[in-house]
Amino acid sequence: MKRKVISAALLSLLIVGETAAARKPSATFKRAPEPTVQTHVDGYLGGRIDACIRVRVMSEDENLLVAPFRQRNETNRWQSEFWGKWTLGAIGAYRYNRDPQLLQKIGNGVSGLLSTQSEDGYIGNYAPEAQLTNWDVWGQKYTLLGLLAYYDLTGDKKAIEGACKLADRLMTVIPAKKEIEMAGIYRGLPPSSILEPIVYLYNRTGNGKYLDFAKYIVGRWETDKGPQLIGKALAGVPVAERFPFKSGWETWCSWDNGQKAYEMMSCYDGLLELYKITKNPDYLKAVEATVRNIIDEEINIAGSGSAFECFYHGKRLQTDPAYHTMEPALR
Repeated sequence: MKRKVISAALLSLLIVGETAAARKPSATFKRAPEPTVQTHVDGYLGGRIDACIRVRVMSEDENLLVAPFRQRNETNRWQSEFWGKWTLGAIGAYRYNRDPQLLQKIGNGVSGLLSTQSEDGYIGNYAPEAQLTNWDVWGQKYTLLGLLAYYDLTGDKKAIEGACKLADRLMTVIPAKKEIEMAGIYRGLPPSSILEPIVYLYNRTGNGKYLDFAKYIVGRWETDKGPQLIGKALAGVPVAERFPFKSGWETWCSWDNGQKAYEMMSCYDGLLELYKITKNPDYLKAVEATVRNIIDEEINIAGSGSAFECFYHGKRLQTDPAYHTMEPALR
């Protein structure tokens, strides 16, 4: 009987909420400020920049980047990061050269991506039974970053509305189906790095639910299962010793590995953005302690600090043979 009363109460709240939403005017959004300085580089370096944009950025087929989002048959890999990464790079290139053909190409990619969005808001390439595993949420992070960057560039509301719909859907399945730290490998580093675009969504919409979700993500970091990015940093634990794991492919590519460099730094990107809003001193201290540890103990003579994409006391061991060096650790 008690359960029925609670269910009825929840239903009534949903009905009231839907009615209020129907009366509510359309959302207003705020774009990030446009860069005020336009830079152009001449000489040899400028020629290399132009060649990179022409040969690498402009040559990409944006339709091929969208194709995995239509297929949705992935179970464990990361193709869904490619659209967002290319879009971010292409938008940076366009801000530099203002090539209208490049802008059209970016817009075509955005339109194609948004056409794959499900009614429930999902944009991704994972099969339904594999969603919220491996790199699914990680890919959604780059989708959000790409859509928000395009909105900032053009003011196209379809982009930010699609981003909101994607984030809202994610917030219905997390934590209802899984806590954020359990929605991907590497102790939840890839999925919880979605913190960064969630904070950006709050900045652009002013909607407190995104700020609440950002705080939820950071709160889950400090649980027994979480990556403990704040607590271990404040305790002075080196990044190479956060969660030691046994050597070998099976343990490297697993949930137990909490030393994955790129994904860890992606989380700290988001924490810095959240600090700008909350001014929580522990957030800034954790980032500063981690960066200092990486500079002091990981960065080698070649400028990176990871082997097989993980922190491992890279400066100290840089003269020892190492495999799969070195995915850049700093963004």
